[in-house]
Amino acid sequence: MKTCATVTDLCARLAGRLEDDTLRSVREDYFGGEPAQAEATLLPAAAVTVAPQIWSV
Repeated sequence: MKTCATVTDLCARLAGRLEDDTLRSVREDYFGGEPAQAEATLLPAAAVTVAPQIWSV
C-alpha cells in the first residue's frame, strides 16, 4: 500500500510538469501490477521535462 501512496504523491508533484497522459499511464501501470512499464514511461518523460529545470537553477 505504501507504493501506491508514493506513486500517487509522485504523480501529484509532477502534475503540470509532465503531460496528463503520461501521468495517467504511470498510475495505471503501477496499480495494474506493471511497475517496470510505469518506470519505463516515467523516466524518459521526466528526463526531458523536469531535468532541464533542475540543472538551470
